[in-house]
Amino acid sequence: VLIGVAGAYSQREIQTPVMILLIYYCFSLRKRKVASCSAVDPSLCFVRAGLKAKCGAFTDAEKCYTRCAQKEHRTIDSLYARAMVRGHLRNFQGALEDLDKILAMDIKQFRVHTARGAALNNLGRTAEAESAYSSAIFYEPDNARAYRGRAVARILLGRSSEALTDLDIAV
Repeated sequence: VLIGVAGAYSQREIQTPVMILLIYYCFSLRKRKVASCSAVDPSLCFVRAGLKAKCGAFTDAEKCYTRCAQKEHRTIDSLYARAMVRGHLRNFQGALEDLDKILAMDIKQFRVHTARGAALNNLGRTAEAESAYSSAIFYEPDNARAYRGRAVARILLGRSSEALTDLDIAV
C-alpha cells in the first residue's frame, strides 16, 4: 500500500509508518507463534520471511524461504536469502549447498561467489574460499567485500603480500 502512494509522500514520511509496522510485526512474532507460510501467497511468504529475518527469527525465516524455493517463487533470491539466514544460524554447510544450487542456475552471480567464500572460510576450507572470492572478483571487479574476504583467506594461507595487495584494492 505504501509503495503505491510513494510519489505523494517524502521518503521520511513513508519510513516512519514502515518502521512502526516492522516493530509491531517483530513484537507480535515474539509474543505468539506465527502460522507457517504454507497457505500464503509465495510473494507474501517471501516478504514475511524477510521481516522474520530482520526481527531475528532466523529459524522461522529459513522455513519461509524454504517454502518459497519449493514453490519456485524467486528461486535464486529465496535460496540466497535462505543461505544468509543459515549463516546467521551457523549452518554453513546448508548455506553452501544453497549457494551451489544458485551457481548451477546462474554462474555469474558475484554476490553468491562472495557469500560462498565466507561459508567456505567458516568451514575451514580456506583454499576453496580464496577461489570463490576470486570468482566473485572476476564477475564484479569492484567488489570490495570479495577483495577483503580473499585477503583474509590469503592471510590464513600464509600469503601476506598478496593479502596486502587485495586490501589496498578494497580500500
